[in-house]
Amino acid sequence: MKNSLRFLFIALLSLTSANAASTWTTGHGDIGVHYELGQMHLHMHLHSGAVVGGSALGVDTEFEPGDIISAVTGVAQLSRPSNPSLNPTGVAAGSPIWILPITANPALPFLGWGTEELDSGDWTGNLTFSLVDVISPSGSGYFSVYTPDGFGGLDFNMSTFDGGITGADFAAQAAGTHNHRFVTFSETGLWEVQMKVSGTHALDGFKESGVESFFFQVTPEPSKALFSGIGLGAVLFRRRRPAKVEA
Repeated sequence: MKNSLRFLFIALLSLTSANAASTWTTGHGDIGVHYELGQMHLHMHLHSGAVVGGSALGVDTEFEPGDIISAVTGVAQLSRPSNPSLNPTGVAAGSPIWILPITANPALPFLGWGTEELDSGDWTGNLTFSLVDVISPSGSGYFSVYTPDGFGGLDFNMSTFDGGITGADFAAQAAGTHNHRFVTFSETGLWEVQMKVSGTHALDGFKESGVESFFFQVTPEPSKALFSGIGLGAVLFRRRRPAKVEA
């Protein structure tokens, strides 16, 4: 009972935060990193043309992570192939799964991971995006992030299946680079994914950001969404935080 109440409390807090966010539906955007005054920070960097709250951005714009909900619509839904490499998604073969792809789909957010704002000469080794916690709609859903391994298989950077979240759930990336990874969800509803980033600065030593929450709204195929009444229409919008705008 205590665990159930704890999950309900956390879920309500997540819903309250997400209800105040704007929805990103299409276009290119990144989980980005910047470094200022000796502090690392995570943000959402949405590129010009990305559609946020129903309007296309005219310029690249940065948002606080909690100010954006990434819309994982029914376009992302498929039946999980039988390939055993996908077992760490936690979804049985043939069951529905929702995937933000590694290549651009004009009907979905094209989510990347960007460290371009960091000068590669200022950092020793890779930056590390670490998974801290995942709050799924039911409390028992599975979240994963992975890339092709170049040999027909998959390298899972993060997975909440088979042991939950450990120190092995991270994605490494060099400073000054840009990557894309498959991001998958096992069920519909509002997801909160908590992450942090760390790295070793050549002069300032080891640095680690605070934990930030990234929100994803997963919906079924359109006919199923209409039947079940699940959609994005109930999401409330708030004004953007004064953002860093790039010409």
